[in-house]
Amino acid sequence: MRMFPCLVSLLALAGSLLGGGAALLGHSAKAGTRAIVNTSPEPFSNMAVSSVEDGVTFAGLGLALAYPGVALVVAVALIAICALIGVASWRLIARARRWIAPGGKTSP
Repeated sequence: MRMFPCLVSLLALAGSLLGGGAALLGHSAKAGTRAIVNTSPEPFSNMAVSSVEDGVTFAGLGLALAYPGVALVVAVALIAICALIGVASWRLIARARRWIAPGGKTSP
């Protein structure tokens, strides 16, 4: 790679952007889930969600250490699923706004 320092810089930039995007997506999903769960009055759902989060984190770390290729495929699949859920949610919100607005037009 000594002959192509620009390529190394571009690969580093691409890796940084992909890693940062994945971290942002993961944090947003966790924060959104937390916001929904914290509205429930009983403490059991909060404890259950925390336990599931800890278990998934521990299992994901073990998978990444034992089988990094499989962990990469699982991570990419989860990111794709989150992106699809985000698009579907956006469309659902837009449809609800059109349904609620008088005359079928949304206000800006």
